[in-house]
Amino acid sequence: MKIAFISCFYPYRGGIAQFSDCLTEALREYMAPPPSERDLRIPDIVYVDELYPKDEDDIANQPEAIEVRQFNFKRQYPSILFPGKTQFVEEFNPKKDSLGEDAILDSINPFSWKKTADAVCDWEPDAAIISWWMPFFGPCMGYIAKRLEKEGIFVFSIVHNAIPHESHFFDEKLTKYFLNACTSNVALSHDVYTDLLYLADPQPEELFHPTYVQYGSKVDRHEAEQHLGLPEGDRNIMFFGLIRKYKGLDLLIEAFDLLQDERYHLIIAGEPYGSFDEYQALIDECTYKENIHLFTRYIPDDEVKYFFSAADVAVLPYRDATQSGIMAIAGAFEVPMVVTNVGSLRKYVDDSGAGYVCNSLDPQEIAYYINKIFDEDEEAKERFHENMKYFNDTHSWREFVIQFTEFIFKYQKARRDDLKREEEERLMEEQEQILEDEGFFDYDDQYKPPEEYDDDYDDEDDEDEDDDNSDYNPDDDPFYRL
Repeated sequence: MKIAFISCFYPYRGGIAQFSDCLTEALREYMAPPPSERDLRIPDIVYVDELYPKDEDDIANQPEAIEVRQFNFKRQYPSILFPGKTQFVEEFNPKKDSLGEDAILDSINPFSWKKTADAVCDWEPDAAIISWWMPFFGPCMGYIAKRLEKEGIFVFSIVHNAIPHESHFFDEKLTKYFLNACTSNVALSHDVYTDLLYLADPQPEELFHPTYVQYGSKVDRHEAEQHLGLPEGDRNIMFFGLIRKYKGLDLLIEAFDLLQDERYHLIIAGEPYGSFDEYQALIDECTYKENIHLFTRYIPDDEVKYFFSAADVAVLPYRDATQSGIMAIAGAFEVPMVVTNVGSLRKYVDDSGAGYVCNSLDPQEIAYYINKIFDEDEEAKERFHENMKYFNDTHSWREFVIQFTEFIFKYQKARRDDLKREEEERLMEEQEQILEDEGFFDYDDQYKPPEEYDDDYDDEDDEDEDDDNSDYNPDDDPFYRL
């Protein structure tokens, strides 16, 4: 099976690129079920061998590898619209290094939209995946989706955010334009699924955000603290990820100041999108401001493990959210979380048993639950870790791919059924036409009401038949008596 994947990938940085690369790798590693098994809807797969005996020469009974081709951006954002320092990972130099031959798409160049659609169609995939996270990409992604659908290619969008965290008046129109051009839209959280029911005509599908495991294993805490230059053995609270207004870092700084305990240390790790002055002013007012450690830069992949190995708790004090990639990282490293009750953050924590949910954006409540994490006994802390291990197993990339490919198979089967039905109807019409041409029946007479046959009815023939039977006596008929 061939799948075209249109998104941003390495060397672009950020959550969307990382998710897309992880999904690509998981799809390539997965062996899809044999075609003969995809349409079965039976609970126990043991019966498959009885229904479809295995034949090594029969391709319908062989597992199928998935071939994925990435179609990357040549230019994702114009520099004037990008709030960060760079769109690329540190080791990539856009002036010297190549993005690759399939980096065709330019978000603001319509000629590149057609070129990308042409390249996908020429490759003849069975399906296409398009990442969706911002209405800015509505025109280019919408054009490509419409073109692929017109060519008979299934288009599945993976929707990270249906409604932006920082909205504009044109967002809804551009989002609807893209979503309605797709075969189906896949949400990564229940909140996004609910948004899709309102925004798009195609019936959406609901999946989950898999756990990120690409950052390696947890390292020794002492090693992690040494690497980051942190004092050893204290209570480490962490805010991780891009610093934007809706992520509520100011609430966490205020909550940290309310703890009033020198054992607590706050780690702030992530690149600010905008001025950091507001946060710096709050830090300067804190009683233990020397216990706040700033890493206000983009954190490369090879350093992520040190931050999550040093942290005792990850805090997500968001004002707005759908799902969060930071939660997927914290879950992988089994770091307990304190989150606010926005988007699907509560559902993630409730399902995983990985921490506590603040019902308000009150810094006092955030401080209370941070303190509660550290006051838990060893049994409760062990329970956190066991819960997260189980949650990670059920939210793996393999499980995501299994469910996602089932959506593709479902639509493939529906299309095959439609084509089969259309072919049967065509053949039926051809047979009826042949019969009509041969004079086997006349459509004009076939549906004639009974009263229209009055003129054709021969009353004299009927009277003659009655006359022939007038002398008949049942008693004289030996067969009648028997």
